[in-house]
Amino acid sequence: MESEKKDFKGLKKHSVHLLPLLKNQRRETLEYTLNLSDFQGAFPRTTHLYKADKAMLEAICNNLSEDFISGNVIHESSDLGLTHKAIIKHRNGSILIFDGLYLRITRVLNDCPFNLSDLLSLTGVPDSEFKLKSDFVNQCVKPLYPEVSEYGYFYSYYTIDEADFGRIGLTRVNNAQARIFINDPHMFRNS
Repeated sequence: MESEKKDFKGLKKHSVHLLPLLKNQRRETLEYTLNLSDFQGAFPRTTHLYKADKAMLEAICNNLSEDFISGNVIHESSDLGLTHKAIIKHRNGSILIFDGLYLRITRVLNDCPFNLSDLLSLTGVPDSEFKLKSDFVNQCVKPLYPEVSEYGYFYSYYTIDEADFGRIGLTRVNNAQARIFINDPHMFRNS
């Protein structure tokens, strides 16, 4: 008997947080930069403000607590395009990717095939990466850089490694991607 074909395979949760440790590399005043264009309340030259700091990332990797298995700094473009990033493995299987400005925590939720109807039960709100981020900041970063703030908005999204678009009623042309919105009934609860 042939097993039922599944719609998807491989589900990952990514949680991102702005954790600005890089020092401001601005060479002109804020007023000068703002006067370069007519954008109200925007910085049209933000790519000029930050420069990768390999030594800072190496210091963090050398200061990892026992909760973290390993940390390496690699010369590869980060999520924001900086030239170096630290890849840090946590004992729970999560991978932290940090470039001195942007922290992404990736956790594999499922390696097995699954159907669209299983997606909500595999994702959901209850399990978050807030504690992992807090441990990283308080145990590994703050001892070296006490001025860092761990507070701010934390955004999570999910990715799927393989999808059978035809089984879920979509026709994929070239390298088109699909975005599926999940309304999690556990996100907002009545008190």
